[in-house]
Amino acid sequence: MGLIGAYVNIVEGRFKEPQRVRMFLPMTCRRLYLSLEEPQDFITALREATAAEATPEPAPAGTRPRRRRRAG
Repeated sequence: MGLIGAYVNIVEGRFKEPQRVRMFLPMTCRRLYLSLEEPQDFITALREATAAEATPEPAPAGTRPRRRRRAG
């Protein structure tokens, strides 16, 4: 089921995990199709946003990650 405004400039988004959505009835979806006026701008913005999330922040200089103690 889907609602598409036009048959041009359609972008397909795929989710890693099924997402719960509500249209007429609650359901899950793995893909989302969007008809956009500027699809390339949307794709560029989405790539930049996901790249920023994937890049870990560096630890401050002179610090080390803390190790967990083993229970024993």
